[in-house]
Amino acid sequence: VATLHRRVHQIMSRGLVTVPSATPVQEAARLMLAKRVSCLPVVEEDGSVVGIVTWRDQLRALCPPA
Repeated sequence: VATLHRRVHQIMSRGLVTVPSATPVQEAARLMLAKRVSCLPVVEEDGSVVGIVTWRDQLRALCPPA
């Protein structure tokens, strides 16, 4: 609930980090670690956003449920 009362600039990074839709899972994970971000917008060549990848998505892809 506290997050809902914060301004956007207090939560999001100023330098937006994105990945193309063809980016492999491991490469996206490395980028997230290197840039210290918890999610990455996924964009097409024209810059349109087609989705978002989160650290939880990464875990699900790398460690599927048994």
